[in-house]
Amino acid sequence: VGPKTGHVYFTDASDIAPAYDWETQTHDVMDTYKTDFLRGNPKGRLLRYNPKTSKIDVLADGIWFANGVAVDPNEEFVLVVSTASSRVLKYHLEGKKKGEVEVLLDGYFLDGIDCSTNGKCYGIIVTAPPLLVKVLSALDPVVNRWLRFACMMMPKSFMPSVVPYLGIVEFDPKDGKVSKFIEDAKGKTLKTFTGVTEHNGKLYLGSLSNDFMGVLTL
Repeated sequence: VGPKTGHVYFTDASDIAPAYDWETQTHDVMDTYKTDFLRGNPKGRLLRYNPKTSKIDVLADGIWFANGVAVDPNEEFVLVVSTASSRVLKYHLEGKKKGEVEVLLDGYFLDGIDCSTNGKCYGIIVTAPPLLVKVLSALDPVVNRWLRFACMMMPKSFMPSVVPYLGIVEFDPKDGKVSKFIEDAKGKTLKTFTGVTEHNGKLYLGSLSNDFMGVLTL
């Protein structure tokens, strides 16, 4: 939520609806991500809702699995995670670059994101990047496209699953420079967290699957 305007910034990750699992009575968001990644056709969007007028407008589209959103404390920009491309995008709300989108951070498989009043932003990694993602990213575009198509024909059971892991990136929203990286590579203490929020020198971690919160002191 924008601290100045009260506008609500949010994402629409994909045009692929998540499958519903009647046994667990939950939506399979991970399956949507996998399909969206293999399809290779970015359809994610960054949107803004004005509660006073009930109007919703699209700020940016063509984002490859748009995910976490963070609003600058001064509401000069909004950051949005493009999970499938392992990037953080910066949408300028004010200044000379108003309305422009630029890549702020590249190479991190992020999910949730948060910007704090301490001048830093934090992104959380829910799982280690699957080998398939790394291989596809390194291939020639033509080979890449055919391999993606072949993978989409495979049974879902053959697709990579979430593995126990936790990664947190601290970076500067001005230039994207990373100042700290926290990792639990085996997920022995904390794992499968998707959301992060900084408050008074501590990071509070949320999850779609865990029945508890994680807390880390910076």
